[in-house]
Amino acid sequence: MSEIRMYDYNITQEDGLWVIHIPEFKLVTQAEHLRDTDRMATSIIALHLNVAADTISVRRSNIIGLPQGAAEAITEAVEARGRWNSAQEAATETTLNAVHQLRDCGVSLRDTGYLLGLSHQRVAQLLTREKAPAKTGRPR
Repeated sequence: MSEIRMYDYNITQEDGLWVIHIPEFKLVTQAEHLRDTDRMATSIIALHLNVAADTISVRRSNIIGLPQGAAEAITEAVEARGRWNSAQEAATETTLNAVHQLRDCGVSLRDTGYLLGLSHQRVAQLLTREKAPAKTGRPR
């Protein structure tokens, strides 16, 4: 398996299109919507390097032309979501540990749910999800 390389890109808006600049290779492409910029940046870099797109990872480093306040708000929001995701993962792991401790002590699902502020169904779901093998592919 190939190593995934990370590349930064910048965006400017010109004539209603988003122009994507990849400074490392001095490449330029465009996208009609912001949501397409990652895909377009990945595509042009993969074509330039003659590698598969799944070996490329891109990061938007700057949207040139946005007011400073908007750029800062985007950065703050993305960072806050990252912290929230990390906190959520930690909370899930801690909750699962507590569920196991309580189950090992013989505490019922309902009482475990009451103690943890969860429904007994959610407690059962946490225990079941952990036992079940990960699903792969689509159901038939």
